Amino acid sequence: MGRTKIFPDGHFRYTTCHNANGTTYVVRYRNEWNKEKKRSEPKERIYVGSLNTSTGKVSFSKKFLEKYPEFAGQLYFYENNELVTKTEEETEALEEQRTSSCLDDIVSPLGSWICWHTALEHHILKDLKEVLELEDADNLLKLAVYVFLSSNGALQIYQQWLPQQWLPNAQVLDSAQISRLLAKITDETIKKYFKLRFDRVRSFYKKLAEQKTLASNVRHLLALDSTCIHRYSETIEDTAYGHAKQRPDLKQINYTLGIDYLTGETVYALESEGSINDKALYSTVIADMLNANFDLTDTVFVTDRGYHSLYNVQQLINSELGYLTGVPLSEEGIKEKFRKYKASFSSSAFYLADVGLYCRTFTESWQQKMPETEQTFTTTQYLHLYVNPELQTAQMKQLEAVVAEVLEKKNKGLAVEHSLYTQASPYIKEDEKRKVWIKKTKALNSVRCLKGAWAIRTNCIEDPSAAVRISRQRNVIEEAFRGFKVENSGDSLYSTKATYEGKLFLLSLAQSLRNIFLMNVRNFAQPLLEIEKYCQEQRKQNKVDLAESERRKVKLPGDSLRIAFASLSRHKAVRAPSGTNWIMKKPLPKKDRDLISLLGCPEKLHF
Repeated sequence: MGRTKIFPDGHFRYTTCHNANGTTYVVRYRNEWNKEKKRSEPKERIYVGSLNTSTGKVSFSKKFLEKYPEFAGQLYFYENNELVTKTEEETEALEEQRTSSCLDDIVSPLGSWICWHTALEHHILKDLKEVLELEDADNLLKLAVYVFLSSNGALQIYQQWLPQQWLPNAQVLDSAQISRLLAKITDETIKKYFKLRFDRVRSFYKKLAEQKTLASNVRHLLALDSTCIHRYSETIEDTAYGHAKQRPDLKQINYTLGIDYLTGETVYALESEGSINDKALYSTVIADMLNANFDLTDTVFVTDRGYHSLYNVQQLINSELGYLTGVPLSEEGIKEKFRKYKASFSSSAFYLADVGLYCRTFTESWQQKMPETEQTFTTTQYLHLYVNPELQTAQMKQLEAVVAEVLEKKNKGLAVEHSLYTQASPYIKEDEKRKVWIKKTKALNSVRCLKGAWAIRTNCIEDPSAAVRISRQRNVIEEAFRGFKVENSGDSLYSTKATYEGKLFLLSLAQSLRNIFLMNVRNFAQPLLEIEKYCQEQRKQNKVDLAESERRKVKLPGDSLRIAFASLSRHKAVRAPSGTNWIMKKPLPKKDRDLISLLGCPEKLHF
């Protein structure tokens, strides 16, 4: 245990005690260190006066005022183990606030405080107030905090959830009030808000570059991802049957989000007709952003292979936009290169130790057509081909096992499941002379070079290690999108035509919080090399003094934000006697203080 702090003469602290009748008194005391007994002991103790536990007001005793006349003639309140003075006007305002508060006397404040603090730090509330009325902006952000923290996001139970949490100036909304709030949000509101977010993030990059806390060669990386959302309403025009992996019987819409790599901010959103796939949607997204005057200078669009097509790449080149995209191995030119240079993908000369992959980079010449003059120029694009040796071995073992199982069943005259036969059919054949099924060794050897392999095409990231690090970082975005559908019930939307845009916007705000937290977790121990200095500055600002080895040990419980916030919810705070703030019942253990730091917040809490 740590040694008791020694206070100099004249330093007093305050505490409370109770008599047999239940009356609460404020006591002023001073301790002194006993060198012989090696412990702190009371040196002076005096009763200050009685405490009104409802209002926090202190009524001084006659003896105390005789000894300390400077306290006479003023209104004092007991807050956070201190005596604070307030004017009559402040007292009336606090009383009104205390009586109008809808929160319980005991709340679970940590989850909601972390969300609210993060939203303020990232100026989310400020930008909401630019596009909505002040009260509407405040209520919408509180609803977004609820959607993020709740287990199912059902808005009809918001009024039961709110009193048990901590949110400033909280106001209970019933279902009708929530519906009226969501109906106020239009497509124009959403576009204006995300334009503000995009401009703010770009300014943030510029500021960090000027402060030299960001590598000078870092460009604005913007990840695009889409998901389908099922709709039960028949009044929404954009619903259509699409390529849904689940519930193909329901109509759906597509929802695309643009997410900044550094902050995790959602800076773009587009709702589109449900039958459009990602390849067809890509050019629409670019055109929509350009028409809305998004400044895409130095922006790099990072997408998975679902967005890739030769047409889309050509459009990006013609628009002079940066891109980094996964490439499907179905492209014949890609498969041919993997086969032709397969020896490179087992040679130490092409092994990238920093990312644990074999890689070979090719340059491609593409023609860029200027839209105004129609002149053409030759530009250089980079094609990075990678092979993960461990993944390659695992996938080949799996394929060999499937082939062996199918051959055994075929030769025994047993039925073979359709899915298994589909996997094995390219690599087996029937020997008509011997009337047995055998494997096609040449075909298996040919496909080996494509196992554990993937490709990246880009016009701005020449370094293959940097390109794959950016691609891997995108996995955080995809994980967040899975959370959008699973944890925030974003896979289905029970909304009418009047409120569905507001509901989507609300889910997007909750998703912004999720992305920010996941990015903070990612950058806490292993940030991208390009932003390592920025992350050091953030830790310094939040007073995180853990060494790198200690930071690596701080993990999300169960590798889940849901579990992390659930573990923090067990901590309770009680309403202070003043009724206007809350005090933690017990000090937070170190593991929870480290968890708060991991999520990107300071340890010092203010309720």
